[in-house]
Amino acid sequence: MNTFLTQLEKKLTQIEADLSNLSVKEQFELIRSKAADIIKPDLLKEKLERSRKTNQPLKIKYGIDPTGKDIHLGHIAPVIMLSRLQRLGHKIQLIFGDFTAQVGDPSGRVKSRSVLSEQEIKSNVATYKEQFAKFLDLNKTEIYYNSSFVKELTVLDLFKLYSRNRLSPLLQREDFRNRLEGLSIAETLYPTLMAIDSLALKTDVEVGGRDQFLNFQTVVEFMERDGLETEAAVTTDLLLSLSGSGKKMSKSEGNYIALTASPSEVFGKIMSMPDNLMEHFFKVLTEITDQDWLELIKLMDQDLNPMEVKKLLARIITAKLHSAESARQAESQFIKVFSKDELPKDLPTINLTPEIKNLIDLLVTAGLAASKSQASRLIKAGAVSVYGREKLIDTDSLPPVGSVLKVGKRKWLKIK
Repeated sequence: MNTFLTQLEKKLTQIEADLSNLSVKEQFELIRSKAADIIKPDLLKEKLERSRKTNQPLKIKYGIDPTGKDIHLGHIAPVIMLSRLQRLGHKIQLIFGDFTAQVGDPSGRVKSRSVLSEQEIKSNVATYKEQFAKFLDLNKTEIYYNSSFVKELTVLDLFKLYSRNRLSPLLQREDFRNRLEGLSIAETLYPTLMAIDSLALKTDVEVGGRDQFLNFQTVVEFMERDGLETEAAVTTDLLLSLSGSGKKMSKSEGNYIALTASPSEVFGKIMSMPDNLMEHFFKVLTEITDQDWLELIKLMDQDLNPMEVKKLLARIITAKLHSAESARQAESQFIKVFSKDELPKDLPTINLTPEIKNLIDLLVTAGLAASKSQASRLIKAGAVSVYGREKLIDTDSLPPVGSVLKVGKRKWLKIK
């Protein structure tokens, strides 16, 4: 049992291995096994075969709008797919949506996204590059900004594109129908802006989350109408919330793990999620095979404690975001705090509400501080921490859902 777990951990943490020697069939099966959907699978096979024969890498496009400082694990499933494709020898085209970030991707949203300033977007892009470097070799990655494609177009060029953009498919989208009254015209044009990138770069394959499926179909239509060989598209599953609510991981829901989170926070949050999410997280975020997962189930059906499997998952993810040593230290800290009765048996909890806007509000509402001024003093004194280790100093933000706070020497609070 221990031998299997050790070998599995080694395999799942060494994902930098070169995959370029895989056959075309093996390449396709690797992509298919980790994809949610493939648009034009036969075309993808054809492109892979042509790439092998001509020794020319495929052009793989991935676009992301830099709408915040942090990327979270929910963004990473497509990036892990990009990592596989890069290690297969293909060329990644990373598109930062500095223009579309000012429009707002409507996919799956219940309200319009806030418009950012150019300076905010520029600052966010810088942090995104640092975080993508955890998964991609940026020296082998082509980086673009979609404003560079749009600014070359005249108003007439844009209207020619829009004249080929059918309205009926857009009105069939559930995310549009649910908020027709507040839906902006700019948002309905978002898929067209995505197509401009692919038309300019003559992309072979586009990768994104499953919520981009309809956008990708629109891009394919545009390429067909321009007489170009269309791109194939690969979508990945959306990572679910840590809370077990069934919703996707989201900053707006406060249920995410930022790639910049400390090792102890990453490890602790993974350990806090329900056991029934382990399979989903393993399959979305790691290279685990169906056979390996079935072996883990078999061992858990015997005498392997599911907590050991969750620790394995937490170590793998923490190591990828930081290092193997950081993961071991985070696990040691977790065991110290949670397995040696340092926490009260009846751990106090609090549900975040709209009225709780920051850390000071949280401490006062939970009764851990008698007033806002006392809460502020506790924070400034370093007396408020996550898991008794990571001190919280930002009074304007809130710890993520699932965190366990230690206030002073004896007070604890779990955020739900």
